[in-house]
Amino acid sequence: MKFLVNNQRAILAAYWKADNDSLFEVLIQEVVFLVLLKTKIILQGANDMSSIIMLDQELKVIDLSN
Repeated sequence: MKFLVNNQRAILAAYWKADNDSLFEVLIQEVVFLVLLKTKIILQGANDMSSIIMLDQELKVIDLSN
C-alpha cells in the first residue's frame, strides 16, 4: 500500500503487508504520518512498516511495492 502526504516541502511514503491491513491500523498509520510530517522525523522498521522515507521535494510519488 502507498501513502502520500504533501505540504509543499515533505513527502512521506510507506508500505506494509496488505494481508495485515485493517481499518484501525490504516487510521493509526495515517496519524503517525501526519505527526512525522509535522515534526520532520524519519523512522525505519517500525512495526509492520518496512520503511518511512521523507524527502525535501515539491511533489514526488514513491512506490515501494514489490
